Amino acid sequence: MNALVSGKIDLGPIDSYAFDLMKMSPGDPVHQLRVVAVTEPAPIPFLVAAPSTSRGTTDRLTAALLNSSADGEAKAILDRLQLKGFAVVDVASYEVLDRWDTAARDAGHACLD
Repeated sequence: MNALVSGKIDLGPIDSYAFDLMKMSPGDPVHQLRVVAVTEPAPIPFLVAAPSTSRGTTDRLTAALLNSSADGEAKAILDRLQLKGFAVVDVASYEVLDRWDTAARDAGHACLD
């Protein structure tokens, strides 16, 4: 965002969720920017665990996240983060990201691998 505000770059992408969170802070540079285009909706990134995390731990964390909207204390945190809750991952819904990547590469856009 600072590169956009400073004029170092003219255009840049940002995840809509990150953009919404930045807008919650009145002094954030994002307020000096404007949206010029949007993509079709896409899923937000996965929450992942280290390979060394036990299955029991990941199962408990998954259950806690899936039930967080029903827990008063967790619900307050979700509200501050502008989240309704969590859902089980539908891997097929992430295929749109591969399509976008392929289209960008085919169009000759630079990749920052």
